[in-house]
This record gives sequence, structure tokens and C-alpha cells, in this order.
Amino acid sequence: MRRLALPLLALGLSALHAEELHPTDAVRAALASHPRLEAARARRESASAQARQAQWDQLGRLDLGLQWNPSYQNREVTLPSVPPTSFSLGPYARHQIEASLTQPLWTWGALTGRSQAASFREEAGLQAESREAQMVAFEATRAFLFARQAQESVLVAEQSVAQQQAFLLTARARVAEGAAPRLDVLKAELSLSEAESKRITARNEERSTREELVTVTGQARFRSATLRSGDTPLQDLPSEDAALTRALSQRADLKGAARLAQALRTGAAAERAAGLPSLSLRTVLSQSSDAASGLHQSANRTYALGLAVQWEAFASKRSQLRFADLSAQARTQEAQTRNLEDQLKLEIRTARWKVENARAQEGVAQRALAQAEEQARVSRVAYQEGIRTAVERQLDEVALSGAQDRLLQAQTDLELAWAALRLALGD
Repeated sequence: MRRLALPLLALGLSALHAEELHPTDAVRAALASHPRLEAARARRESASAQARQAQWDQLGRLDLGLQWNPSYQNREVTLPSVPPTSFSLGPYARHQIEASLTQPLWTWGALTGRSQAASFREEAGLQAESREAQMVAFEATRAFLFARQAQESVLVAEQSVAQQQAFLLTARARVAEGAAPRLDVLKAELSLSEAESKRITARNEERSTREELVTVTGQARFRSATLRSGDTPLQDLPSEDAALTRALSQRADLKGAARLAQALRTGAAAERAAGLPSLSLRTVLSQSSDAASGLHQSANRTYALGLAVQWEAFASKRSQLRFADLSAQARTQEAQTRNLEDQLKLEIRTARWKVENARAQEGVAQRALAQAEEQARVSRVAYQEGIRTAVERQLDEVALSGAQDRLLQAQTDLELAWAALRLALGD
């Protein structure tokens, strides 16, 4: 694609702005510090922490306790005998250390399901972060293209002012020679004023678009640097079926939505299983003594090893309610996923049509500019020789500036259409 070139003015602008930046610079800057991307990264890290926590829950529970009783009394029981026999029913000692390990053996899939659901959420968070990065990159590219278009529009406006200044000098010379009426000078002065007004508008538009670019990238250097962009590479537009297949297979937000629905379904099944009785292996080691110096003695040590069946009386009802809640959320997420697929198909079709239309418009603008350049060149020579009127000369100059602006717009639209198509494809 041939870029609109204004070499002399561009050379002057390059002298003012030594640093040259490209769309890739804007994308890198935005990805490095954009707040939305940081928020997505934080959500993904939270999901990752929850997944690790669920994995640790499968390893059981280890409890360590240290107890000191400053004042206690164990009940003494005396049996009638000869001589009388007595013993203590109290389990307490002044010093006690206890360690217990509870390892789940059978939970009907509750712990495993929770761990899998957390893993699915972690993957969904990773996909969401990836999609957010793609969207931020697109926004940075779009802001860069708009700012670059505004920058080049200033060059067009500068060129128009230079042409109108030359027109004014020619009109004054012809009036002085008596070859043109005084009205030509007035028309030339009016045309120059209009060109200067358009230049002011173009400069303000450039300031506005550059501020937007600075906001997206978070870097002030985009406020003053020269913005450059290479030609849009020639590439074949994928067919609609190929584009849809490609998007359905690689769109990160679609993968994330599907994983989130899977996480909700898996979590619902795990919560239903949590209401059933569970079987655990329980090991207890206890060391107790009235004197601290006796804690290490094996005589004061007790062991326990056995199987424990646990079931909470109201757990079944609570698990049913959690199961119903997560199942409803899963159905909602599945419906949203199907809706996302439908939106994706429309997005792909629209993006392809915009590329096709932008290609056609860019070709038309190229031909229109070539014609306007030739027409303006002929008009300048013809006016200087007195063949054309001032009005005709002015109209041709205005037409040339308009053709240059339309080509800039068409080139920006084409690059933006390609960027939107890549975003729709999930590239």
C-alpha cells in the first residue's frame, strides 16, 4: 500500500521530533502498565492461589497443640477393697502436647472436584488475561493510528497553507501587471485564511489524539515523538468459514468462558458430594505430664490410630443449596458462552466486510489523489498564464487537500480494519 508522502514537511517535522515511534512501541508500552491488564493479572493470580489451596486440602489436616493448665483437679475414685484402691478419672495433666493428622480417604469426590474446579477457574483466569492483553494491544494500535493520521493531516494542512501563500503571491504579481482583477487578491487572501484555520483545527486534533495515545500507553514520549508506520503487508483475506474455524479454536475469551462453565459444573458436583458422610484416617500422638521435665518420657506418651466417619447433621441441606446455586450459575455461564459464539460469528463477518470495504476505498482514494495532483498542477500553470480563473485555481487546490485527507483516512481505516480482524480472530 502506497503511503501518502509529504517529504519536505515530513523532513521538517522529523527535525522537531528526533524520536520515531511505531505501533509496536505503543503496544509494548500499553501491555507493560495498563491498569486493566494489571487487574486481569491479579484476578488470575487469585484463581491460581485458590487452586493451590484446593490441592493442599486433599493432603489432609495436621494439627499441633500445646496446653498448659495452671489449675486443675481430676476426680479421684476409690474402690472398696482391702486395702482401698483409688485412681483418677481426669484426663488432664498440667503440661500436654498433642499432634493429630487427619487424612481423607473417601469423600465421594468432594475434595477432588473442588480441586478440579479451582484448576478450571485458574485456566479461565489465564485465558481472560490473554484476551485482555489482546484488547489492550488493539486499543493501543487504534490510538496510535488515529494520532498518526492527525499528525499527517497537519502536514497536509501545512502544505495547503504553503500553496495558498504561493497563490497569493501569484495573484498579487498578476494584479500588479494588470493581468488580473483586484478581486483575485481578495480571494487568495480569503483562501489563505481558510487554510490557516484548517491548520489550527488539524493541530488541535493532533494534540487531542496524542493525549489519548499517552493515556493508553502511559508514556509521555508519545506526546512529541514522530509517529511512523510501515505499509500494511499484503495478505490474503481468509474466507468466512476459515476465519470462523480459526476464531472458534483460538479465541481466548471463548476458551475462558467454556472453562468457567466447566468449573461451575464441577464445583456443583463437589458440593453435592460434600453433604455425604466421609471416611478419614486419623492418627493422634499425645505427650502429657504434670512436670515439664517429664514431657519427653515415653511413659507419658499415648498413641491412637483409627478410621473416622464424619457426617455433619445439616451438611446435606447446605450442600443441596450450594449445588443448586452453582448449577444455576453454570447454566447462566453456558448460555453466555453460546451467546459469545454467536457474537463472534457476527464480529468475524463484520471485520471481513470492513477490510474488503477499506481496501476498495483505499484504491479509490489513491486514484482520486493522483487525479487531484495533476489537476492542481495544471491549474497552477494555467492560472499563471491567465488561462484559468482564480476561482478555478482555488477549487482545484481545495480538491487536492480534500483528496489527501481522504487518502489518509482510507489508509488508517484499512490498517484499523486489519487490526480489528486480528482481534476478532484471536491472534
